[in-house]
Amino acid sequence: MKIALIALFLVGYSLFAVACISATPTGMTIAADKYSAVMVTSDLSVGTNRVSFGLVDMEGQPIQSDSVDVTSVYFPPEEEKGILKEEVTARFVHWPPYDGSKGVFVTELYFDVKGPATITDPGLWGIEISAITKDGTQVEARTVLTVNEFSKTPAIGDIAPASSTPTLMDVSDLGHITSDVDPDPDLYQVSIDDAIVDDKALVLIFSTPAFCVSATCGPQLEIIKNIKTRYMGVNFIHVEAFQDPHLIKEGIISLEPVRTMDEWGLTTEPWTFVVDSDGRVRAKFEQFVTEDEIVIALEEAL
Repeated sequence: MKIALIALFLVGYSLFAVACISATPTGMTIAADKYSAVMVTSDLSVGTNRVSFGLVDMEGQPIQSDSVDVTSVYFPPEEEKGILKEEVTARFVHWPPYDGSKGVFVTELYFDVKGPATITDPGLWGIEISAITKDGTQVEARTVLTVNEFSKTPAIGDIAPASSTPTLMDVSDLGHITSDVDPDPDLYQVSIDDAIVDDKALVLIFSTPAFCVSATCGPQLEIIKNIKTRYMGVNFIHVEAFQDPHLIKEGIISLEPVRTMDEWGLTTEPWTFVVDSDGRVRAKFEQFVTEDEIVIALEEAL
């Protein structure tokens, strides 16, 4: 399995161009002349979804605003006119290093029908984005979405996959199971399969601090460490995305994802999951998520 690590705003425009070429309904202009939307969320399915995206100009430079207006549109197969489905606001969430240079827009959208945009199933979803930047510039952008019938990752309400993950007891050095330069032993005390039957809530993060292209894995893990200090009755687990990180650092082997990534259907990272004491997934977050969002989800799971 190849992991698609996101270098947001560096490759975003080229990815967007490919999407426009591969799936564009007649009569729909996917990108505005000056601006493009770059999807960060890769796993969308029927139901309510946390959706994150970036905005870039023609030179690939990020566009920022405190919030943007988002309209979702569904294009039925063989129909030229889209059906307006929902109008929401997306807020801007700063990404580390929090200097204002990186971030995405985040909102929730409900999809009532699948839209995989394939030859055999050509239904298509899109979003239209409107914003005014801090300097007063009007921004309009559009992009297409792939919405599957079922989530590729564990769905909200599903029993979490009972994956067996390595713990501190399985290795002589934590560097064999994490690329974190300052690992917290508490995050490697229990395997996922044991944690989900432990009658405790679980916060689980898949990340690779040393090899993360988006540079958010390390900061995301630090947020998990911080939350852990306030919730002593909750299990916290970090799963390194790649096998044998110590050998990767030494240049002996190349990046090879751990089996658990495949068992959870993950092709990007970081991912953060909140699981309740019954072992059911209560929240999931692809890419960077703020401490406040995780805490809110955890409180709801307790």
